[in-house]
Amino acid sequence: MRFTSVPAVAGLVVNQLGKFCVFRTVSFHSTYFPAYQDRGSSGEAWRKNSDRDYTTSRFLTDRDNRHNAGYDRDRTNRSGHRDNSRDGGYDRDRSNRRGPRRDQSKRKPPDSQSQSLVKTNEKSFTNRTTHTSLSYVQVLGVGMHVGGDRLASVLLHFDHTRLLFNVGEGTQRIFSEAKLPLFRVQDVFLTRISNKSAGGLLGTVLGLNEMTKSKETLTLKVHGPPGLSKLEAAMRRHQCKDRNIDVEYREIESDAASGHATPVFEDPLVTISPVMIQPGGAVEEATPPEPRGDRPPKSGRAVASRAGSGDVGTGVCYLVELSEVPGKFDTVKAEELGLPPRSPQRDQLCRGQTVVNSEGVEVKPRDVMGPPTPGPVVLVVDCPTPRHLAALLAAPQLAAYAGPADGEGRRDIRGDERGREERTLTCVVHLSPAEVVALPEYTAWMASCRGSPQHLLVNAASCNYSPAPSAFSDNLQKRLHCVHKEFFPLPAAAPTMPASYAAALTRLEHSGVNQAPGHHLLKYHLRPIRKQGLDAESTPTVTSFEAVRSKLKQEQPEVFEGIPEIKAQAQQAQFGRDAAELVFLGTGTALASKHRNASGIYLRVPGRGGMILDAGEDTLSQLYRRYGVKEAEAALKNLRAVWISHMHSDHHAGLPAILSARRALLQGQSAAVPPLLVIGPGALEKYLEAWSQIDDSAHIFMDCEDTLGGNQTAPDRLQQALDSAVKELGLTRFTGVDGRLCSDAFSLVLEHSQGWKMGYSADTRMTHRFMEAAREANVLILEATANASSEETAQCERQYGATREAIKLGLKADTQHIILTYLGLREGPVPDVVERHERRTFAAFDLMTVNLADLPSLPLALQGIKKLFHPVD
Repeated sequence: MRFTSVPAVAGLVVNQLGKFCVFRTVSFHSTYFPAYQDRGSSGEAWRKNSDRDYTTSRFLTDRDNRHNAGYDRDRTNRSGHRDNSRDGGYDRDRSNRRGPRRDQSKRKPPDSQSQSLVKTNEKSFTNRTTHTSLSYVQVLGVGMHVGGDRLASVLLHFDHTRLLFNVGEGTQRIFSEAKLPLFRVQDVFLTRISNKSAGGLLGTVLGLNEMTKSKETLTLKVHGPPGLSKLEAAMRRHQCKDRNIDVEYREIESDAASGHATPVFEDPLVTISPVMIQPGGAVEEATPPEPRGDRPPKSGRAVASRAGSGDVGTGVCYLVELSEVPGKFDTVKAEELGLPPRSPQRDQLCRGQTVVNSEGVEVKPRDVMGPPTPGPVVLVVDCPTPRHLAALLAAPQLAAYAGPADGEGRRDIRGDERGREERTLTCVVHLSPAEVVALPEYTAWMASCRGSPQHLLVNAASCNYSPAPSAFSDNLQKRLHCVHKEFFPLPAAAPTMPASYAAALTRLEHSGVNQAPGHHLLKYHLRPIRKQGLDAESTPTVTSFEAVRSKLKQEQPEVFEGIPEIKAQAQQAQFGRDAAELVFLGTGTALASKHRNASGIYLRVPGRGGMILDAGEDTLSQLYRRYGVKEAEAALKNLRAVWISHMHSDHHAGLPAILSARRALLQGQSAAVPPLLVIGPGALEKYLEAWSQIDDSAHIFMDCEDTLGGNQTAPDRLQQALDSAVKELGLTRFTGVDGRLCSDAFSLVLEHSQGWKMGYSADTRMTHRFMEAAREANVLILEATANASSEETAQCERQYGATREAIKLGLKADTQHIILTYLGLREGPVPDVVERHERRTFAAFDLMTVNLADLPSLPLALQGIKKLFHPVD
């Protein structure tokens, strides 16, 4: 028998084990991170360009984009160290670091695991985990809307769950680009019932639905003040197919007069209690309208929506009390009471349980443990209007934390007489608008908060009205501006801080109030105590245009070589600059990403007004980012019509905010706000009626069916409204065309008195009817979701327009220029099929502005963009 030496056997085992480990590692990455599967030969190029933002040679697929919102694939930062603050969907239990590591290969894929990770409240918590877990408050979205029409959100972070305060428009996009795990959000707390605080709920539910593909159903609980049922009614008007999300609406009831407040959320980590504030007294609840059946009414019966004052009703602030820290265990007393070392009874006492020693004597936790230390307390304050301020100052639930000290025993928030003089505020997050914070009474109340808490002023004025949602989009716009300054204008300049608000900040500084602006992604650490304080490491920084251009000239000088040719080509303009202007407010797919927002286009006819073609979530904010406050407000006042192509939420979720903002701007100019014509599918009417019970608007509705073929069949009143809008815009023909995406999908063709013709088709396969209607158009805007390699999938599964098919029919229609939108990350900034037809085809970007006079420059601008995103090595 032949024998092998022991070292040789050991070496063979180690070698085989190494191969197995490598195989398991590759299998794990390809299973959990699909991006690893198709890198192929481009992997080296991908790694070389990984330090760039949009200039990578490979882009994530739609599937990757979907999971990016909940699973951070890049577990390490560029220095090679693990970034625990951005641990994506797999946060570790930081209280159990000494325990054994879990076998990574045994993890379930994210799709099937996401549901089980959500149900973390069912886990058993010990006293140790409640006070050693990582927790912080993070600001989301402040300054994203320079017009101040949306409320920022506040994220309360724990190891295994997230609690979100307010969910304004763009929330899902924020989670995606910041790589925050959206699927961990279990509860949403609204400070008021308004589109400003809840406009992003529809997009958030859509994002959760895309990430939750298991058989189980995820429940999202929405808490809010009286009137929450109106929001529920509006949300239910939009039905999602194959939903894996159940949304529970929990209206807060409180006896405000007695000061008692039942917690709306309570678990071993935190207790959240409401503080109700009313505008100058009791608020009478409006009676909701009578339901009119499930079938949408015909457009001929449509009437203008109710136009009211838009007053905010009952608001709610939230007191967030983290669990107290247990006192120190006294081992000497424990031994005296008959509890020997390593006794399991000691562990029970640490968990707050009463035990019986060997002599039959009861031992309570207070017998062997020191007094507990109160946990941090956070107050989320939203005082919507000056009329709510008196109620905030007099709120009995806040007497223990703010106001003049009267020497009397202070009641606990839940109404008992234990007293909490030792418990003070740790952090106060102010969501109140700048005009309220500027009031002397408000700043005096801030100064009266005991314990010198950290005040975070979370409003656009405090953050210098930062118009960009992130440094990424701001930097991208500046890089594109170097290619063509007309197509890609720089972001709008921020307005100056109001003098009254600057004076309020001065008063706070003189009063010694510890205050700071709550910038986007700013954190305030609550636990562990040693880390308590502000953390600005995650806040984005905006680079100046001069710095961006200088760096681009050094790294990619070829980008600037074609600029003289672009200027020369502009001399061949077919139309004057006063013909029309197209602003692409959103060019992405259903789930917005840091690259592209949801669908939205603004058609501006200089001197005549404008029209919006589809309005996905956050369209209003994009309008402000493009034009700035004054010009954006002028655009809203001069809107003549809105066209909604179909009932997918990424095409109409931003419409209520536009209608509400327009009404607010026009309300002070005349006694009656003229209604805005909204043309959309029949189901849109009930959706808008439900929203009008929350935020008043002034609009008149027309069904797209009444515009088919250019033969308007609407009742006289609606026909007059359409004729008026068409005349004011200078149009000679307004033609609707039915599509094939669903029963209520429509395309649009416009013809103008100056001779230009434009076609728009959204989320639908190209039809011969539309091709004939749009024949010889100067501009054809097509939404396409698939490249040539995945055309069959896009057509069969969702009947969406494949890119190659759309371009093919567009060329058959003899259109001069085709502009593609609704592009996912899979296609990259410039799809391959666009490059093959670059003389007549262009890929749109967010905030891209195309004046019809600049149409001849599109092909040359595409050459510069290709150099920008595909640098020559």
